[in-house]
Amino acid sequence: MEDKSYAKMKGYMLGQPRLVNSDGMYEVVGRASISPIDKQVPELSQKIAAKNNHIYSYEFGGDDVLQQIDLVLEIKKNHIGNKPCTLFTPATAEYWDDEKLKEFDKIIIKRLSMNDWKNSQFLRTETLSESDYLNMDEKIKSKIVFFVDYEHSDISNCKDENGSLKLLFEFIDWAKNLGVEEVIFLEREKGVRVFPIARNSLILSGWHLKAAKATEEAGKLYSLMAVENSHMKIVFKTRVFAENSDIWNLARVHYYYEIFN
Repeated sequence: MEDKSYAKMKGYMLGQPRLVNSDGMYEVVGRASISPIDKQVPELSQKIAAKNNHIYSYEFGGDDVLQQIDLVLEIKKNHIGNKPCTLFTPATAEYWDDEKLKEFDKIIIKRLSMNDWKNSQFLRTETLSESDYLNMDEKIKSKIVFFVDYEHSDISNCKDENGSLKLLFEFIDWAKNLGVEEVIFLEREKGVRVFPIARNSLILSGWHLKAAKATEEAGKLYSLMAVENSHMKIVFKTRVFAENSDIWNLARVHYYYEIFN
């Protein structure tokens, strides 16, 4: 199967939310962005209900999705059922609710700095602190993934390559000490240098390379190269600018995002 674009794959999948064959695995993920005051909720619910049979799993995000957590749980209960659901949030402290978050399979938290004050300034909201994570219920903490937008984080502020690598590894150690078991680093620019060096350094120190994955999100392509050891998983997510690139075609797992607005 040479052409792995979503448009081509929809023909092969025939409405299936997941297809597994000798070429690999292909999965459709629904992504919905919900605003703090969302007047389109009834329409959004209807769109999700209409396409639910074609969606394998869901992601819910937005500027402050935790403020609308009850709404998300209502959509999940009425239209999604037991399908895997992920929440993408800056972890605003005011709206964090352990009990309600237990309903989600994964909680991806955008984090731009190890420093609590800087992180809140970057994200323009009062976010969970280091002590919050250290004292968090272990069942909730086991669901947490830190998402680091490299270009907007304070890691990239260090223009020296070695200095940037040092900060990246410090972030990994910091997350590990908090008990967070997965970190995703995102880079959109061409000519990525730091990510391959970091990945290879981890492999040389005993981390294991996982099978390559790829995503198509609103027409944009990304590769996901992951390494893991017995304690953590680190994912390097990089923008791919050509659908026929080796890293896109060699990926054994492809996720295609259905965007709900």
